[in-house]
Amino acid sequence: MRLVRRGLRAGYGPIRQADYDVKRWKLIGIGALAVIGIGSMAMG
Repeated sequence: MRLVRRGLRAGYGPIRQADYDVKRWKLIGIGALAVIGIGSMAMG
């Protein structure tokens, strides 16, 4: 966390934050697909 805060002050913030958001959205997307897949298998 401290490194991220220093990065924000140095101007690295937006790049680091965007990279973090991409990773987070990929995980959310994979999780959502897994839930939908399991749900459709259980229903079908």
